[in-house]
Amino acid sequence: MQRSFGTKISGNRRPEAELSETARAGIIAASEAGVSKLKIAAEYRVNRLTVYDTINQWKNHHTLKSLPRPREPEKLTQYQKHLLIQIVRIHPRINYAALKCHAAGVTVTHKTLYRLLKKYHITNWRAKKRPKLTPAAAQLRLC
Repeated sequence: MQRSFGTKISGNRRPEAELSETARAGIIAASEAGVSKLKIAAEYRVNRLTVYDTINQWKNHHTLKSLPRPREPEKLTQYQKHLLIQIVRIHPRINYAALKCHAAGVTVTHKTLYRLLKKYHITNWRAKKRPKLTPAAAQLRLC
């Protein structure tokens, strides 16, 4: 059941969980009403720093939604990605070690190359086992 605005937050909220937009709005409203940060933190059962961060986020970004987290920069440039895809399309049976040797300056793991190729739907699979073509079957095909 969803909690209505202004009511007390349940003790069932997970620690380290995101605050809901209504909780953030309540924190900002209480802060603008002049309630101390410690009382707000006690009322919403959050850390005092969470209250400060929520207020600063509102002042700087004017949003109640979660901001995107910084992430690690990509290992491959667009040029390197394009080069690797070209090499794989020219040599479809190339393995990852040889692929890294062909692309100068690329130092990434096997898993990174796998994810890149999978994004472009380039994967490997077992070839279907087919019966050998016998001379008798070949003769029938010619006729």
